[in-house]
Amino acid sequence: MKRQFPLLRRALCLLLALCALPLASLGEYGRVATPKGPVKVRKSASAKSKLVCEIPNNTILEIDEVGDEWCHVVYGGKDGYVMTKFLSIPSMGAQGVAIRLSADELTLGETLEVTVGEAEADEAAGYTYHLLTGAKKRAKAEAVPYATVYARPEEEGLYSVEVTARAADGSETTGEAFFRVTAGKEEPEEIGRADGLTVYSQRDGWWIDKRYGESDLSTSGCAIFTLSHALQLLGYQGEEILPETLAKRYAFCLVDGGTLNETLIGRSGKNFGFATRSELIEDKGRILQEFAEGAVFTFSIVKSHIALAAGVSEDGAMVRIVDSAPSVTLERIKNEQIWIEDTEKGGFRPVTDLSEVPGARYYFDTASFGGLVYYLPMDYVAKRGVRLIKPKGR
Repeated sequence: MKRQFPLLRRALCLLLALCALPLASLGEYGRVATPKGPVKVRKSASAKSKLVCEIPNNTILEIDEVGDEWCHVVYGGKDGYVMTKFLSIPSMGAQGVAIRLSADELTLGETLEVTVGEAEADEAAGYTYHLLTGAKKRAKAEAVPYATVYARPEEEGLYSVEVTARAADGSETTGEAFFRVTAGKEEPEEIGRADGLTVYSQRDGWWIDKRYGESDLSTSGCAIFTLSHALQLLGYQGEEILPETLAKRYAFCLVDGGTLNETLIGRSGKNFGFATRSELIEDKGRILQEFAEGAVFTFSIVKSHIALAAGVSEDGAMVRIVDSAPSVTLERIKNEQIWIEDTEKGGFRPVTDLSEVPGARYYFDTASFGGLVYYLPMDYVAKRGVRLIKPKGR
C-alpha cells in the first residue's frame, strides 16, 4: 500500500497541472473579429510559428480549445492556432447584453427564439439585431422595440446573433450568441394553430428562396398561403396543400408580381372539388349564411394583399381573419383597427401593435411579423367583397 501513495501523489499533481493549462474550454463557437482583414492561423501557439492559412473577418467557426492567448480551431479542413484577441467568444469576456437562445442547434425549418436579458430589456429603448453566417452580415434590423424576436434560417451552417441595446440616453451595449443549423426537415415547423389550422408565416425568412413562378413566396405568395389555409379548414391534408406545392401547381396565376386570385380559386376549386363563384359577395346576410354552411372566403384585405375570412363571432359583427403577412395589413389598412378577443373583460378590443396579438412572432431578419389570427369588423370585410370557398353539397 505504501508504494501506491507516490503514484497517487504524482497522478494528483498531473491532474492539477492539466487543470491549470490555458487551453481549458472545449467546443465553443466564435467569430473572427479583427480590426480589418483576415486572421492568421499558425501551426502552433506562437506568432513565429508556420502560417497554416488565413480566415476572413467575421467568419463563424467552431473552436476546439479556448485559451487566454491562443485558441485551437479547425477551418476548411485545416487546424491550427489563432490569437484569442482576434476572436469574439462570449465566454472570454463580459457580455454587455445577455442573450438567451431557445437552442444552440436547430434543424432546417425550426424557429429560433432570441430573448434579451431582463435587466437590459427593462433599460433599453430599442435594439439592433444582426444575423450573421459565413463571413457575411446576412440580415440587420434596427430600431426594433421588442426584447424577444425570432428567426428561421433557410440554410445550413453556423450563425451568430449580435444584439445592441440602446438606452434612452443614447448609450449602447452589445452581446453575441452562436448557434448551428443542420439538415433534417423539408418544411417549416408548425408555429401556430387555430381550430386545427397550421398558420403559415409568409415573411419569416424560410420562404425567401421558395419559388413562385418568376417571383418567390415571401414576396408574392399571399394568395397561395391563403389558399393553403382555406384548404386546411375544408379538411384537406397532405403535401398537395403545402404552400410550396400550390405555388408550383398554380404558378401560371402569377402576373406582374401579383396573383390573379379569381383564376387561382376557380382552377383550384375544380382540382380540389370545392364550390366557388366568380363574383364577389358583399351582402352581410349572405356571408353569414355561407359561414353557417361551412364556407370560408378569400378577400383583398388591403390593396395588393390577400387574406382568409375564416369564421365569425357569435353576434356576427366580427370576422376571424387568418393573415400570412399581417405587417402588410397593418401598414396599409385605412381608418380601421385590428381586433382581438378581450379575455379579461369579454368582447373585443383593438390593438395598435401586432405584438399584442396572441401568438405574435416578430422575425427580425425580415423585419416583419409572422402569420396571425385576429378579427376585423364585418362591415369592413363585406365592403371589400369576399370570394367563396365552400364544400360541395352544402
